[in-house]
Amino acid sequence: MKKPHIWAGIIGIGIIALNIYQGAKFIANPTDLPAVNVALSVTYLLWIALGIFLVALFLKGKHREELNDTTISLVPNSPEDIQRLSNQRRYIFVFVLLITMIGSTQVWILNNYTAGRTLINASVIFDLLFNAILFYFLIQLLRNKHDVLKNFLYAIVIYSIGSMIFLALMEHWYTAVMTIFFAFYFAFAIKAPLNRKNSRLAHLVILPVLIVLSMATPFLENAELRALSKEAQLLEQQFLNDSATVGTAYQLMLQKERPTEVDVRNVIDAKENFDTRVEEVVSNLDQLQIEFEKQLPNVAQKQVIRRSDYFREIFALSQEQANKVEEMAELIRLIDFNNFTKSEQEKIVALKLEVDTYTTQIIETQSRLNNANLVY
Repeated sequence: MKKPHIWAGIIGIGIIALNIYQGAKFIANPTDLPAVNVALSVTYLLWIALGIFLVALFLKGKHREELNDTTISLVPNSPEDIQRLSNQRRYIFVFVLLITMIGSTQVWILNNYTAGRTLINASVIFDLLFNAILFYFLIQLLRNKHDVLKNFLYAIVIYSIGSMIFLALMEHWYTAVMTIFFAFYFAFAIKAPLNRKNSRLAHLVILPVLIVLSMATPFLENAELRALSKEAQLLEQQFLNDSATVGTAYQLMLQKERPTEVDVRNVIDAKENFDTRVEEVVSNLDQLQIEFEKQLPNVAQKQVIRRSDYFREIFALSQEQANKVEEMAELIRLIDFNNFTKSEQEKIVALKLEVDTYTTQIIETQSRLNNANLVY
């Protein structure tokens, strides 16, 4: 079994490599949301800093190994062994605290602190203040201050109870339960007699299980959001298809010197289907936004809401354009092409110009959306 400092080095190098890669991709394709860009940049930098910290622990352990006689094994649960386990526990606690703080960074940056007395605002402020307190204990753990664990445990218990209350009020039941489990982990690791058996149980069994369960949070708590997001993607594609159908019917009608009633009917039918689709998409986006507003602020939330804003703009322009296309079809239906007047010709030209103008505006908005690097 690899020694702890070796695992620290492996994990640290992995974290650094992954976040340099992800950070480079982000720098090449930033979003058009300044706050999101800041949140992502800070998060990547913090993860890289954590990786460097773990590599430093590896180098420190390697150096200590070179100075000492590595052929001598510590007697299990001897005073020297207990001291070694105590040092390992301190660094594991620091690692867990840093991960949770980095995970909350985006929430702290993206939260709207001017929102007033909202549940989410109160929850984020509570989390930020208590993490500042926990950061103080993190420093004390690194400095190996005497009796820090007792007060640290008190802080963890109070923080966990407060977080659980806020999460329960927001109906985030799974995360609330996980918060209590993590508090149990800290309590067991601190209060249980310090020996190899309890140390392995706490850090090699309980902690990994909790980390795996935490990774399942998005899948267990955000089922409604995922379903709405998938539906939104499907409806957007159907909207684009229906919009293209209106455009095709319109172009076919204009290509004919004497459009028939069938040509006009095709345009009007396509327009009716298009209107129905727009209503479905807007309704879906409204539901999606309502669900996201129940969540703590995060990058995905901001991106989806911003993407929805772009699509609402496209929907509005497309609907105005479709209305002009329908108006053109109704006008052509009334025209007697055996007695095609100049006034009627001018009306058709004017309507065609308006339709083309909307096309240009839609293309420009779609281009801004594509360049915004927003994803569901």
